[in-house]
Amino acid sequence: IDVSSTISGLLSVKEESEIKYQKTAAKLCSSVMHSYFIDEMAGIFDEEKSITNEKMAERIAGVLANDKLSKKLFPNVSALDMAEWSTAPIVQSGGQYDLSPTASCSASQLHAGTVVCTLSMRYFMYNATISRTFMIDPTPEQEKNYNFLLGLQKQALGWLKPGATMGAVYSKILSHIQEHRPDLQGNLTKDCGFVTGIELSDGNNVISPGCTTTLEPNMVIVLRIGLDNLTNPKGTDTQSKTYAYQLIDTVVVRDGSDAESITTGEKETNDVSFFFNDEEAAAPEPKREAKRENKREANGGAAKPTTRKSAILPSKFRSEEKEEESNTRKRREHQKELLNRLLVEGRRRFAGEAGDDGEETRVFKKFESYKRETALPREARSCKILVDERAESIILPIYGMAVPFHISTLKNIVKTEEGDYVYLRINLASPGQGVGKKDNLPQDDAGSTFVRSLTFRSTDAIRMNDIHHSITGLKRDQVKRETEKAQLADIVQQDKLIQAVGQRP
Repeated sequence: IDVSSTISGLLSVKEESEIKYQKTAAKLCSSVMHSYFIDEMAGIFDEEKSITNEKMAERIAGVLANDKLSKKLFPNVSALDMAEWSTAPIVQSGGQYDLSPTASCSASQLHAGTVVCTLSMRYFMYNATISRTFMIDPTPEQEKNYNFLLGLQKQALGWLKPGATMGAVYSKILSHIQEHRPDLQGNLTKDCGFVTGIELSDGNNVISPGCTTTLEPNMVIVLRIGLDNLTNPKGTDTQSKTYAYQLIDTVVVRDGSDAESITTGEKETNDVSFFFNDEEAAAPEPKREAKRENKREANGGAAKPTTRKSAILPSKFRSEEKEEESNTRKRREHQKELLNRLLVEGRRRFAGEAGDDGEETRVFKKFESYKRETALPREARSCKILVDERAESIILPIYGMAVPFHISTLKNIVKTEEGDYVYLRINLASPGQGVGKKDNLPQDDAGSTFVRSLTFRSTDAIRMNDIHHSITGLKRDQVKRETEKAQLADIVQQDKLIQAVGQRP
């Protein structure tokens, strides 16, 4: 008997505590998208750098591993160790687009045309997804198509109400396209979303033709509206001839009102449009300027934006303030000062000189768990996770070999349960992860490669709990010893007391 659809129906309606976790996951996605990815992408296009879609996605994925950046992006989120990527970030551009939930990045270069970015994260195992489309020098036709997609998504939020079936919602979306833009009917994606929760995508509850699932209050849905295989005859290169648009928001079905979007961030046309104008096209001819003035008068004096005389607009978005240019210049100058300071300190350190500010030079510590391979415990031969309290080490199986890690190299350990499996994620400390100068680890060899995280899974929940408890206790004892040692370092040892002989005070 197949009971998957029944179980999916029971799990699709969330409690408020579960929705709270999903709202936090949505907040994480939105912060990465609008406070990190946009700036990174704009900087690459501004400076005409070259990077592949895959490398760009790897940069985004590294946000959670960077403690300093994470605390900057998520200042009010507690228990960041419980935040992780549901799937790898997806960045698509250059005419190659896949709007399915199982899409992946291509190895082609990030192209300044149409960029689609999709992020899925989970917090305490509850998922949320966001996707935005960014346009560089869009044509009027492209802006028209995007405005229609944006309006369609707003309409769909009103159709997601208790009592409606998912199949009926898809039919309304399709009917809206047939009525207002029949030329885009063949470009609509095969489905327009799905229920999400502990599972990122519930295959039984999908906004698609024929789905009879009835919407209920407190259902959390990933609403995805996409137009694929669109053509741009005015494209300046082959990669610009084909493009796609996608808008994804995680929403909660509410009783008596439109669905509530828990992912945030601007998505209006002015907020996702970049403009890089050629200098040749920037200087308008007198005749064209006169025609523009006549047309303005004919339209009742409504002024239209004129073409600028610079190659790059002062602001990346039309809705941003002009002061951003000066702020960016100040930031880059400050970064140059910091770079020069680091170079001077590096040369002085390698020359063996003391710092001018009298700061103590940090020494790279090498931790030795075992002097030789024969010193490993016999239990290590079974190729299982082993905690050796005597050597203060954790022995992990990697490619069939027992590899010891000193407890001092452990940053933290996170235990999660998903289905029949228990996951242990072991995060290791490495240079470049520290929040401040004191937290940052010194680096012995600049060419070294560091392992930052290892994940193990098992169906034996009892053993995984014991391992988690043992490692946590070992790390706690090590931190306690280091703290006591640091506190005793400044204490002056008292001289030996000598008993006074003879006359007493």
